[in-house]
Amino acid sequence: MSEKKRILIVDDNKAIHEDIKTILLPERDTSALEELVEEITGESGHTDFAMDIEWEIDSALQGEEGVAMVRRAREESRPYALVYVDIRIPPGLDGVETIRKMQREDDQLQYVIITAYSDYSWQDFQETVIRSDNLLVLKKPFEAIEIRQSAAALARKWQLARENERAMAELADQRDALDKQNTFLGTVINALPHPFYIIDIETYRIVGANIAAGNWHDDAGEAMCCHQLSREYPHPCADEGTPCPLDRVRATSEPVVFEDCHITVNGQERDVEVHGYPVLDSQGRVTQMIKYDIDITHRKEIERELLRTQKLEMVAVMAGGVAHDFNNLLMGIIGNVELAAMGLPEQHSSSRFLEKAVSGVMAARELTRKFLAFSSYNEAVPQLLDLHPLVKMAARFVCDEERVDCNIELPDDLWIVLANFDQISQCLYEILSNSFESMPEGGGIWIRGENVLISTDNHINGAGGRFVRLTITDEGSGISEEDLPRVFDPYFSGRTRGVMQGMGLGLALVAAIIGHHNGCVAVDSAPGRGTTITIDLPAGEEEQEDS
Repeated sequence: MSEKKRILIVDDNKAIHEDIKTILLPERDTSALEELVEEITGESGHTDFAMDIEWEIDSALQGEEGVAMVRRAREESRPYALVYVDIRIPPGLDGVETIRKMQREDDQLQYVIITAYSDYSWQDFQETVIRSDNLLVLKKPFEAIEIRQSAAALARKWQLARENERAMAELADQRDALDKQNTFLGTVINALPHPFYIIDIETYRIVGANIAAGNWHDDAGEAMCCHQLSREYPHPCADEGTPCPLDRVRATSEPVVFEDCHITVNGQERDVEVHGYPVLDSQGRVTQMIKYDIDITHRKEIERELLRTQKLEMVAVMAGGVAHDFNNLLMGIIGNVELAAMGLPEQHSSSRFLEKAVSGVMAARELTRKFLAFSSYNEAVPQLLDLHPLVKMAARFVCDEERVDCNIELPDDLWIVLANFDQISQCLYEILSNSFESMPEGGGIWIRGENVLISTDNHINGAGGRFVRLTITDEGSGISEEDLPRVFDPYFSGRTRGVMQGMGLGLALVAAIIGHHNGCVAVDSAPGRGTTITIDLPAGEEEQEDS
């Protein structure tokens, strides 16, 4: 036996109740009915449609009573599957009105209308009840087989409707859960700071992208091809002779990671670390690729800066040793030249040659001093410095001519720095001298200062914190893109050396000194728009404590 199905009989005639119960309940004497079945079918035994169903049958003599029983059954979560309703139930509601009210209480109930009259046509039923697809009309006098058939068929229909409702509810719950998951994943993907794409493996078209991708490329969400977006190529990258992550993923069905260069919406070239992951179908074939790009431009700049610093350090070690020994030799030379000059009579013809020799030796000593500063062979003692007087002094010394206008913009609350006075003066002198030399026809120089906080990740030495930033900008001829990476190399010059450019250690000396102070120096320039050099020096401890 399967689960009990509940039947409600609504009829003012109690005999009808007994007849239906006699037909459907197995404990009743059904021998006469079984004989009739055997006579019709030629088969013995009780072989009817309703015998495999266990029924629970309730009775109501009036329509209102039946409606109340349907309501109560629904509230108790023991709903009826089927209602047998007489079309006439005096003195209250008739059968059609009873069904209409029951449908408001339970829209899954199935109904068998029992009638001996033609008070209502089928069209009347359709127009009166809320729905007519769960109605069956049975004319009196009815046969037992009709009761059994209607009960079994409509109970099965009711059961399927309930199962369908549960399935639809489960499907709705799964859809809601999937929507929530998709919303969550969409939020996570859009929160990523890196461009994120979903790309069709066959057409190279972008079928999905996050907000960061839109920040890099205006058309990231318009189903354009990835090669058009990242490189502005009309054809796939492989056809243009450049690496293609889609081709690698399609060939191996494995994730790929490599470095590349992409063009942003502003036309900027950015170094990126490309990550590609395959999306497989049920057959294990790659259909899409998930791709995201990590901007490593800053990291590559730091790597290049570290490489340059290491190269300079190797040169500096050698230069420092040579300069130290050379300085000792110069001391002996200048001493002997001065002694020789003292032994000559006044106005001797050789005196002027000895004076030139002394001047040459002194220039060589200055070069040696720069080499020693460059190599940090003789460590300078840092001290707490106020940059206001130091910057003004350097500007007056270098720019004391009418053709160059030097503008100083330092805030009154500029932090003090921990640095060596002579070495920072030397840095400013070298930078301002280069700016002066780059403007033979005149121009302007701006020296600006500000207090900045730098994170550990954005500092070349990994020492973040409080820094004082000096920015020196000129209106000179500028530096070409090819020469820009080499401006800190010793003895490099992109133009003819002028009278104030010393021996070619200018910006290399600046980089070495600032590096020894755990600071940073950077240059930004282009032909025709001048040069800007930025120096970051650590703020002094005394200022940090006061703050």
